[in-house]
Amino acid sequence: KLVALDPNNADWQARLSTIYITLGDVQKAQGSLAGALESYRKSLAIREKLVALDPNNADWQARLSSIYITLGDAQTAQGSLKDALESYQRGLAIDERLSAADPGNMLLLSGVGAAYRSIGYALKMETRLATSLEIYAKSANIREKLATLDTSNTDWQSDLSKTYSEIGDVMKAQGSLADALQSYQRSLVIKERLVTLDPSNADWQSDLSETYYEIGDVMKAQGSLAGALQSYRKSLAISEKLAALDSGNAEWQSDLRKINAEVVLPR
Repeated sequence: KLVALDPNNADWQARLSTIYITLGDVQKAQGSLAGALESYRKSLAIREKLVALDPNNADWQARLSSIYITLGDAQTAQGSLKDALESYQRGLAIDERLSAADPGNMLLLSGVGAAYRSIGYALKMETRLATSLEIYAKSANIREKLATLDTSNTDWQSDLSKTYSEIGDVMKAQGSLADALQSYQRSLVIKERLVTLDPSNADWQSDLSETYYEIGDVMKAQGSLAGALQSYRKSLAISEKLAALDSGNAEWQSDLRKINAEVVLPR
């Protein structure tokens, strides 16, 4: 209503675009991907209009990139990978331009790394594994730089560990088990350190459990059953703890069942 009363009020336009994103997030959480996409596209239309009105406004450029990435995530969840890649690449183009204009801004550089990671994931889902690995490598290079610049930034450390895990996923899909194991182990080192820093962080505990499970899978495929069992048991111990903390968390309960199925290995 406010925007209709004063269509030239950029602040109201910007606020409305944010509300559409929040609405889309709720719809996505409810499983209504079509509704979420509609809301995200309404936000996108507003942000494209704002950027067109003031192309030099770096904040609006960054917000436009953000909605492209958010839209891409919803399209990926829907299985519309071609559309998702297009959205991610548009977001990446903006992020790279902003980062190039302000090379000392590490938050902008982090955005570039996140966009590469999203593209890598979509390519993996399309089974374009070689290209996916190339893009993930670009994300990892940025994440490594950020993690080295500020070793106390746990978000950047966590981002790096997740990128290593995703690279491991691609390598495993390619059949490069030794390389996959090495990438998972790099991820594991970071995740173990994060959990030591904050043992109460359930998300980090869950990530650590998943990495132990991934390592177990690779070792099992390599025929290293004793090592696989050891990793599975470490994953199981964490999953049992998380499942007990929140019996209503369907994801953690599912993880526990999945890991339990692997603890008894064939002889």
